[in-house]
Amino acid sequence: MLVGGSPDEAFLKGRSFGPYHGRVVDAETGAPLAGAVVVAVWDRRRNGLAHSYTVRYTARETLTDPDGRFVLDVRALEEWAPTTTEPPTFRVFAPGYAYYRQGFSALADATVTGPFSRDGAGLRLRRLGTAKKRRRHLPDLYEPLDKGNPFKKLPHFARLVNREMADLGLPPHTEEGYRRYLQVRGW
Repeated sequence: MLVGGSPDEAFLKGRSFGPYHGRVVDAETGAPLAGAVVVAVWDRRRNGLAHSYTVRYTARETLTDPDGRFVLDVRALEEWAPTTTEPPTFRVFAPGYAYYRQGFSALADATVTGPFSRDGAGLRLRRLGTAKKRRRHLPDLYEPLDKGNPFKKLPHFARLVNREMADLGLPPHTEEGYRRYLQVRGW
């Protein structure tokens, strides 16, 4: 789903679709999830010899307030982005809850109503009741990061992932561990 809403808006082209608003709640109780991290990720299209491909342009994060609401005002970032930058896609994470990744229905433990736009999205994250279910979601958490230093670029995200790791009795992720992960993945 494009943030802009139509194929004609596949690229930012010097404009912004933000600021982005929303509210994150517990799917079962409807209670607000304070302190959940919302990550917006921008990719840009590159042209190769025989095909085009995308590369990560940048990512930004914010935390939800006590009422579960968030605002991510990135108008300047989007207006100055390279021409082939696509509108952002969103990820939302709170320790103990399902990870939401926009555009991936396989992660159906979280639902969203409305667009990430000025009108606001409503996100319902399902609590993952067992350590086994929580561990199953861990590999997906690296996805919004790029080859840069996620511990500096997305400190809230890195802190919450490490909190989840600690809650599960696992060692925390470190900058060195992340570099090894990228090497294993061939990035």
